[in-house]
Amino acid sequence: MLDVHEHVAAMQTLELESAQAEGGSRALVCVGTGFVLGEDVMSRGRIYVFDIVDVVPLPGRPQTNRKLKLLYTEEVHGVVSAVGELRGNLVMSEGSKLYVRSFANDTLTSFAFLDCHTWVRSAVGLRNFLLVGDVANGLSFVGFQEEGPARLHVLGRDAHACLPIECADFLVLGQQLQLLAADSHGHLHLFVYAPRDVHSFGGQRLLRRGEFSLRSRVVSLRRIIGSSRHVCLAMTFDGSVHAVSMVPEKTYKRLQRINGQLAKAVPPIAGLNPREYRAVPLHRRQNQAPKRTVLDADLLVPVYTNGSVVRQKEAAQRDGTTADRVLKDIVETESVFGIF
Repeated sequence: MLDVHEHVAAMQTLELESAQAEGGSRALVCVGTGFVLGEDVMSRGRIYVFDIVDVVPLPGRPQTNRKLKLLYTEEVHGVVSAVGELRGNLVMSEGSKLYVRSFANDTLTSFAFLDCHTWVRSAVGLRNFLLVGDVANGLSFVGFQEEGPARLHVLGRDAHACLPIECADFLVLGQQLQLLAADSHGHLHLFVYAPRDVHSFGGQRLLRRGEFSLRSRVVSLRRIIGSSRHVCLAMTFDGSVHAVSMVPEKTYKRLQRINGQLAKAVPPIAGLNPREYRAVPLHRRQNQAPKRTVLDADLLVPVYTNGSVVRQKEAAQRDGTTADRVLKDIVETESVFGIF
């Protein structure tokens, strides 16, 4: 299928608009590739669009009842390093440009573009917004205008640090929205778009809301849509899967105070500092990132729920609440991950 020196750089299963489908959209596998031919040869790539079709399975192998059918392919002047979906349209990077393309009659047609910085590694859409991660110039929050001439315009950027972003996605809790990004060093960064905040200069700068170390490079972020909030799964090189979700502010403050008490009162294993383990190293820490804005459930839940009833009551009383209230907060927080 692939030519010599052609390598897959991005692959996603996307819900794209299609007049032939019953619901107006269908799941298509989009693959972006690039040719590695040396620094003296101009880079190029290809975009492939596959449909998933049902076939007669092989005898004794019922899992072979589906195959990929190539619908469209096109060679472009640049490596296709990121693909995504925006309002039922395909978003793809082509070198240092980002294109929005509609898929109709088994053909891709471009109708909007955006000049990016260096190398786009992530492009994730949510309604009329697009989150773009660049490996050399950090995170960009982009708006998509459908009325009149369709166009993309940058709403805000992370102006304080050029993080090497590998992947990014959205975190949603009710009407609240935060931006989650993972860099090439295995650290998660949280941002918020707040145009009314004076420190954002009218929204031109994304405000940092926290950072958290996973101690392993993140290879992919996937958002799972729940009933009231979204959960992001972070897959890492060491084979682990981490779940990240937003919690209500009151619940966060209560659990954060309990977490702080237990970290000081309970002797850690081998004398190690559990909170420092999840902290970003000093030489990579950003001064603008607020401290203690991320709860570590691996530290809080086992220590509190598996501890004695006396310890639970004492920790809750110091915080001015009850042990039942804290346990209820923990159950409500963990229930979000029950979809797994």
